[in-house]
Amino acid sequence: LAWLRGEQGLPPRAAMITFDDGYQDNWANAYPILRARNLPAIIFLTTNYIEKNTPFYWDTLAYVFRHTKKDHADLPLIGEQSWQNDHEMEQVMLMWAEAAKLLPESEKEKALQRIPEILDVLIPENAFQGLHLSWDQVREMAQNGIEMGSHTISHPILTRISIEQVKEELVESKKRIEAEIGMPVKSFAYPNGGVADFTPRISGLLRESGYHLAFSLIPGPTSFATVKENPYAIRRIFLLHADSFSRFVGKMTGLARFFA
Repeated sequence: LAWLRGEQGLPPRAAMITFDDGYQDNWANAYPILRARNLPAIIFLTTNYIEKNTPFYWDTLAYVFRHTKKDHADLPLIGEQSWQNDHEMEQVMLMWAEAAKLLPESEKEKALQRIPEILDVLIPENAFQGLHLSWDQVREMAQNGIEMGSHTISHPILTRISIEQVKEELVESKKRIEAEIGMPVKSFAYPNGGVADFTPRISGLLRESGYHLAFSLIPGPTSFATVKENPYAIRRIFLLHADSFSRFVGKMTGLARFFA
């Protein structure tokens, strides 16, 4: 942000470490490694989930598929599906998740509520206990080199809700984080973060709400010139647990951009 304002420079191949959602493992696993190496990072928080046992929809989906004894089902949105192994099951789960992203948020929730019954899985009340950060953990990290940004209140895809709801998600999440940590929130990450998940109007609302930067999940890296041109659509490099070091190198050098 200081670089964008012309207040300081950046090294030739600058990188920023980011995390989305506010999972507890950011504090338990990533934070000690970052501190040991004196590396800053930013965590984009979904405020309604902090200190709660409420799962994101994909966590519910993963739990149900992991615990079902069925090998086939007639699923809402994608119809009759079958699987013979864990890999095939994961592909069905991902297919359902992608189909759900196309729905308005209220319809997505209704479809999700049917999945446990269809797959004969009972979810215990404490199934997701400790999944998310606490505000004490957020405050500790914020005081020790980790920036906090907003990822909305409830993680809707912003193009699937009304503009009034978008405003609330942007403004109230920012207010809550600032009240909890006593520091300004300057940046935002779009839920899901694809090309269809934000618009120039939504970016304009971010600016009006006091944000200075916004990040997508459109594959990066992003050139400095592009960031200066539009600091509300900064690409990122999405890294998965399954990425090998060679895949990491490929993504960092921009190979993923050929496919997005």
